[in-house]
Amino acid sequence: MTEAVRASSEVRTAPSRADLDELAADAEAFGVDLGALARDPDHTTIQLWPVNVPAWTLWTRVQTQWRRAGMTGAITGLDYSAVARVADVLGTPLTQDLLEDIAACEAVALDIARRREDEARARG
Repeated sequence: MTEAVRASSEVRTAPSRADLDELAADAEAFGVDLGALARDPDHTTIQLWPVNVPAWTLWTRVQTQWRRAGMTGAITGLDYSAVARVADVLGTPLTQDLLEDIAACEAVALDIARRREDEARARG
């Protein structure tokens, strides 16, 4: 599920011709049918296991519930009291497993946000 978070957060650029040629050669070597990839030209389809659907549903609903640091506005983490309230409204019991799934998604999102902040600072 953390890959779904990463995929939904990343800005993507088109692969180079060399990258595509290398992919084709690797796929051929391993007997992979690239036709399946052709049906998803942006390669953005993420399939969730059914067990992850409640966590993904909650995760997508709490994206406005970030805590931010003072004047910098840097994201510091989710407001878990708001997460609990949203789970309640959705009728989704906030179990330990669900909380751990949300925390895993949060960790990926925080990593992406910090990387973007570092890149913005480096650009000036």
